[in-house]
Amino acid sequence: MSGPVIDGMYGTLSETDAPSTKATRCMSLSCALGAALGLALAKSFRLTHKWAYNAAFIGGATAGAALATYLAVRLRKEAVSAAAVLIAAAFLCEGFQQVVHNKFCSWLFRCGCTWEWSGGWDNCNVHNASGPKCPWCVARLSLAWTTDCLPLAVMLLAFSEAKIRGWAWWLRLLLPVLSFFLLGTLVALCFKFTSGYPYFITGPVHGKVP
Repeated sequence: MSGPVIDGMYGTLSETDAPSTKATRCMSLSCALGAALGLALAKSFRLTHKWAYNAAFIGGATAGAALATYLAVRLRKEAVSAAAVLIAAAFLCEGFQQVVHNKFCSWLFRCGCTWEWSGGWDNCNVHNASGPKCPWCVARLSLAWTTDCLPLAVMLLAFSEAKIRGWAWWLRLLLPVLSFFLLGTLVALCFKFTSGYPYFITGPVHGKVP
């Protein structure tokens, strides 16, 4: 029999449900941090072949999520099925990010990046000898994590929170995508203003000069 119903910032829960919900959120946070750290580790290898670093980034994020989630399951004895869903979400979120990141980069900074299968950053203005260079594409590792590791973690947290609240399946899929674009745009604004880069969202593409 369920305990009394209590109201809180996360909606209406019974007293018996609240500890389980807290444990699930802890596991979700572990998964998000693990995925972000796994991606950061994969990036540190500085692979140059497109498909190699795509695979490494997706593999690193998924492995990091799996390891962190495994530890959370061991410590909190959370359901294995819930952990498997989070690991699958990490794989899909990083896969999504690898597909759209470069095109999104060019949409924001008009830099010439495109889909990986169409050249990736081969025509980005970062390769020009002079002139403005895309601040995302030249960012050092100490800052670049805000363009991919941070969005990945937030995407996973958004998915997990929607799942915990019992929202419809399409909202669980939509929220990570929206969080990627919204957070990415905010991060890009910070890069634009701190770097003095002149192009943003509007205007023609200013890519690599032949």
